[in-house]
Amino acid sequence: MSDIQNVMKQLVREMGIPFLIAVGWTVYSLVATPDKQHLVDAITIFGGSFFLICWAFAQWFRVKKQQAVESGLGGIVKKQENLLAALTEATERLEGHASGGKSVGWLMLVNPQDGAIRNITSHVVGNYSLIDAKASVIDLSKANLGIEEVKRTGNIQDFFKHHVNFNLGTMQADLAVVQQQIMPCDTTQPLIRFRVDWTARNGQWTQYVELKHNGNRYDFYTAIQRGEDWVFENPERDSIPKRLDGKPDVFWHTGISEAMNVSSS
Repeated sequence: MSDIQNVMKQLVREMGIPFLIAVGWTVYSLVATPDKQHLVDAITIFGGSFFLICWAFAQWFRVKKQQAVESGLGGIVKKQENLLAALTEATERLEGHASGGKSVGWLMLVNPQDGAIRNITSHVVGNYSLIDAKASVIDLSKANLGIEEVKRTGNIQDFFKHHVNFNLGTMQADLAVVQQQIMPCDTTQPLIRFRVDWTARNGQWTQYVELKHNGNRYDFYTAIQRGEDWVFENPERDSIPKRLDGKPDVFWHTGISEAMNVSSS
């Protein structure tokens, strides 16, 4: 019985106003046309007007409900997008804490004196700490010596004889750490160039370093390449002096092989 009452109440809500409008229009039509004040005419006018008004109200409610459904679906999609973005961000944070994310490390090789660089510091670029970080540094002026050693002895390990290795372990983000190792180099040269091969739990990358003699000191330039991307430069590329061809005057932008040949000659 309650279901029937609910249906009747719903019919009254949806058809009450069309019924009253149709009654009003029928009365007006009968008063305006005295020659058609018959029961058949009243039923005809009422039926047609009531059907038309009900149809118009039905379209109104249909469009209104459709808009409500679309708005609800849009809200659901927006919530799903927000949830997916939050999940992606949480996954990236979890991966970052577990492996280092997109962070990279670099060594500050500055102030060469008396044939070596001392007080070398390690740094992290990125939001996450690096885990199991290692760096292998080669003075490019000695790069060809490793190849000659391998040719002479046939032992591939001799290729790395002139590398200086840094076992850095876990490198905290935003924390510079002074290293114990020193890096031998020829401080009589106007240019000192290094390549640093890095590995950590989050992958591999290469750091390039160039020291240019300037009066009684050396200017420091470095950059990090990961895959095809340059992910760190110090100083910024626009601040580096340019060659005549417009390229920044550092060997990783003018030709690494050229720099190695010049350094070893």
